[in-house]
Amino acid sequence: MGRWRAIAGLLLVAALAASACADEIIFQVIGPRHPSSFAPQYRVKVVNEAFLSLNLLEKITRSELLIDGRPALWAGRPFTGPAGLAPQAGWEGCLELADYRAAPTAGKHRLQWVSGPLRSKEITVRFPAAEPPAAGAAGRLRQAKDLIAAIEPGLPRSCVENWLTQRDGGIQEDPKVPRYYLEPGVKVQVPYAAVTAERPDPPVSGPARAYREARLLD
Repeated sequence: MGRWRAIAGLLLVAALAASACADEIIFQVIGPRHPSSFAPQYRVKVVNEAFLSLNLLEKITRSELLIDGRPALWAGRPFTGPAGLAPQAGWEGCLELADYRAAPTAGKHRLQWVSGPLRSKEITVRFPAAEPPAAGAAGRLRQAKDLIAAIEPGLPRSCVENWLTQRDGGIQEDPKVPRYYLEPGVKVQVPYAAVTAERPDPPVSGPARAYREARLLD
């Protein structure tokens, strides 16, 4: 009887350990397809299918990115997402190239995101070359239009604002459709869903648009 109790105890421990893991990792690379001043980002979705909470902060900051089989460790930058995930909850957001100690060069690469026992599927991605921000409005508009092709509905707002960091001045008529400014003389307008307690990082809700217009001052 004592032997079977011990085996049952070991099985229970194993089951609890398994239930503490996230069951699903989705990993993508998003960004312009052509040479651009806007760097690609890693779009990550973690779903905690377990019945125990998941320490997301630890999973992210202890993760590594396998680039053609070579590991790139977390670079020590702060993680701005939630510290943990409740049972049956998920998180979706973006990690930047600078979040890891190495980044893919221009060209085709194999990538896989790993954190302990959690592993995404390996993907093959072609990274575009980097170029400086265009000095003229026409060139900057071209770069902006190439960027908005990657800003698809469902993308979290925080991902968009890793690229678009400067808000336009003046009155923003609708807080769900902010305007961002790109020097010189280009604006990008992106619609989002409403912010809620359950969804503090709302997704893009429709097509973004880029156009030429002088900056509005506050």
